[in-house]
Amino acid sequence: MDFRHSRQRPVHLQFPAVTWRLHGSGLLTGLLVGGLLLVVGTHLTLISHFLLFVIGLVALTVLAQLVGC
Repeated sequence: MDFRHSRQRPVHLQFPAVTWRLHGSGLLTGLLVGGLLLVVGTHLTLISHFLLFVIGLVALTVLAQLVGC
């Protein structure tokens, strides 16, 4: 048997924190986009209100960061 392939596989496990952060953020954004698409498909009026809420929330956080700095 050739064990070189099995030895080369866990190289990405040397940096579990970085890969986990990337996978976690990708998973969260994927879930958010999937949920938004689901809501868009079912309730078109609710998504407009939700988008307005999200835009207001983002604007508030940006303003808070600018004021904090």
